[in-house]
Amino acid sequence: MKTSAVLRYPARFAKEASGGYSVSFVDFPEGHTQGETKKEAFRMAVDCLSACIEYRLEEKEAVPRPSPVKGKAVGIPVLLEIAPKVALYTAMREQKISNLKLAKQMDVSENSIRRMLNPKHKGRPEQYTKALLALCRAVEISLVSIQD
Repeated sequence: MKTSAVLRYPARFAKEASGGYSVSFVDFPEGHTQGETKKEAFRMAVDCLSACIEYRLEEKEAVPRPSPVKGKAVGIPVLLEIAPKVALYTAMREQKISNLKLAKQMDVSENSIRRMLNPKHKGRPEQYTKALLALCRAVEISLVSIQD
């Protein structure tokens, strides 16, 4: 079994001369945020990453595969409620499967697939499991520490 991607994106934290930390993302040039403390900057980075991904989903743009977390970069995880949407969206794009084709495979309406891909819609985990299995994919969850 091959793992496609860990949904953790590298971010660079820079100590600002005026205090606080600025954060930028390797894979999302539009992703910038900041925080007064490193802990606050991390929380802001999680929110910023979510906004970048949600924007790409809404605009039907590619969501990049995460680059490896190297050097002093910090891995920022994708929120649990967005991860299945990213996995489904990415698998559909890779396999060139339309909403309608997946809906037919799953015996659901196309509107159901559209809602699953909508970042504002709260989907049920079993829906994503069924959809991803139809594409021979699954989401794996891991618990990581975010402490220094």
